[in-house]
Amino acid sequence: MVEGSNLLFGNGNNEKKPEQTDATYQEQVTRAYANAAADYLLQFSNQANANLNQYEKKAAQVMSFSTDTAQTNLSQQHQLRLMNRVLKNLNLVIGNG
Repeated sequence: MVEGSNLLFGNGNNEKKPEQTDATYQEQVTRAYANAAADYLLQFSNQANANLNQYEKKAAQVMSFSTDTAQTNLSQQHQLRLMNRVLKNLNLVIGNG
C-alpha cells in the first residue's frame, strides 16, 4: 500500500528525474548546437581558404611583374619630372634676366 501511494502521490524522487532529464536534454541540445556551429564555421573557413588559394593562383598568372623594374621606372619618372621643373625654372630665370 505504501508503494501504491508513492506512485499515486509521488515521493519526491519521481519529480526530480524529469527535471534532471530536462536539464540533461537541454545540455545535449546546447552541445549539439555548439558542435553544429563549430562544424559550419570550420567548413566555411576551409572553403574560404581554398577559394582564396585558387584566386591567388589565377591572379599570379595575370599580375606577374617585377617589383625591381617597377621601382626603377618610378624613380626614373620622378627624376625626369624634377629635371623638367629645373629646366623650366632656368628658362624663366634666363628669359627674365
